[in-house]
Amino acid sequence: MIPVELLLGLSTVLFFIGFFGFVTRRNLIAMLISIELVLNSVDINFAVFNRILHPGELEGFYFFLVLYWHQCCRNSCCHRYHP
Repeated sequence: MIPVELLLGLSTVLFFIGFFGFVTRRNLIAMLISIELVLNSVDINFAVFNRILHPGELEGFYFFLVLYWHQCCRNSCCHRYHP
């Protein structure tokens, strides 16, 4: 099992890389990729804090699945209309 501190550290690093990329880039595609990194860090936080606060329940996991599903649908729509 992966330690909680390592997962929170990974989430923090992903968040700051995404934030720095969003602030410093002028290209729209690079900014969208940076936003994806921030959203992935939020997904990791949902799963980790669910494991800490409610070890037997799955609310954080469901939030993770909904956000991941939303990202996949958004990416598939963008690729369908802009190949």
